Parts: sequence; C-alpha cells; structure tokens
Amino acid sequence: MKWNKRLKRLLPSPFVQLVRDVVESLEVLWKRKYYGQFGEDAVLQNIFRELAWRQALENKSGKIQAHSGFYVDVGAFAPIQHSNTYWFYKRGWRGINIDATPGSMRIFHRIRRRDINLELAVSSHEGEITYYTWGIPHVMNTTSKEIAGQTARQSGQKPREFIVKSRTLEHILDEHLPKGQVIDFLTVDVENHNLEVLKSNNWTKYKPRIVLVEVDNDSSTLETITSSEMLALMKRNQYALRGWIRPTLIFELEEID
Repeated sequence: MKWNKRLKRLLPSPFVQLVRDVVESLEVLWKRKYYGQFGEDAVLQNIFRELAWRQALENKSGKIQAHSGFYVDVGAFAPIQHSNTYWFYKRGWRGINIDATPGSMRIFHRIRRRDINLELAVSSHEGEITYYTWGIPHVMNTTSKEIAGQTARQSGQKPREFIVKSRTLEHILDEHLPKGQVIDFLTVDVENHNLEVLKSNNWTKYKPRIVLVEVDNDSSTLETITSSEMLALMKRNQYALRGWIRPTLIFELEEID
C-alpha cells in the first residue's frame, strides 16, 4: 500500500476526490452476495476478515493468509437457499451439514459433495424423536409439537409426522469430525430446539470459534436474551455475545490467556 500513499501525495486533492467519486459510483465494485436468510453469512464474512487482519498484525507480516475453514451446520435446511455456509463452500471451505427432514440429504449429496451430509435430528438425548414436516424443504419443520400446532393453525395445513433418529452433537462430532480439525463456526437453526442442540455438545472437546444460534422465542428482546438460559450456557463455556441479527445470536469464543 506504500505506492498508494505516495500517489496520494503527488496528485492534487480535487483529482483524488474525483477518482474516488467515480469509483464509488461503480456499484459492481461494492456489491456483496450472501445466501443466509437474514444475511448471517455476510456478517460472518466480515468477522473472518477481521480475524485474518488480527492474525496478520500479531504475526507482524502485514499479509492476510488465505484460509479454507470448517463449519458445522445443524438444521442445514437446503444446500443453497437460506444457507449460512454455502458462500464459504464456494470458496473452498467444507464441513458437516445436518438436517432431520426425511429425504433432505439427497440434494446435499449432489450439490455439497465435499461436505459430510447427515440426515438425523440433533438433541440432548440419543434415540428417536418425533419430527413434524410440511415437505422438503420447509422453514417451519420442527421437533416441537407446540410449534407444529401453531404453524398448522396459521397455515391451515397439518404436518406429517415421522420418527427420526436423534443423536447428540457431541457424538456426531466424535464420529464425523476429521481428526484434529478445528471448527471455525457452528450454526444452529432447528425451530424451537436450539437450546437442546447447544446442551448436547461437549464444550470442553469441541469449541467452535464462532457460534450462530437462532433464539427459540420469536418475541425475544435484548433484555430477555441477556437473562436467558441460552446466554448463560454460552457464557459458562467462555463465549461472548458479539451480535444479534434477529433472530440469530452470534457468539465468539473469548481469548483465554
């Protein structure tokens, strides 16, 4: 960037401003893409850029290292639509996608071939669980009978009920996480069952750098979140709340000296 500073000193300020105005008007240079339902992956892009800059400063190299990371997506829904991970997949990342909707992994196996794609529910216990679904995919598919009932009343359509395999996140990672692999981010979106997913992890063994999780209560406010069981759980495991893209909370693992 030294040439840039020298050029600014040599050129008249009005000319520099004119060039800057022209560059600013070229929308194609600033367009950003994301796939997450509420732009969560756009925020993640900025988080990992910041982390890369931080690492470069710590190394005193001034160079940002290219990074192909690893993610775990619980409630993956679809390989592209509403995906918090697809932007990263396109750039060489890989990970584990998990969704309980029967038949959901067929398209994942075709589109997300580098990933590990698992069709099962994640819960605080091993065994089987009832799953309510309106088709493949549907954003309101859930393991919650209460939420299924509310959605049925609002839509006028009853869900189909399936008995699906249920496993804890800890045991899934024990079996499928590549040996020695760091999890760069975990994203959790399983309608009204998110806290159970978090409880099912072993936070001593598996500590993703970033955790995105949907709050279970649509009417949550910052006040209710700060006193919630979910926030208390994450704090106990050395995570700090860094952001909220309603309805998704973003936690970052705190640096421990």
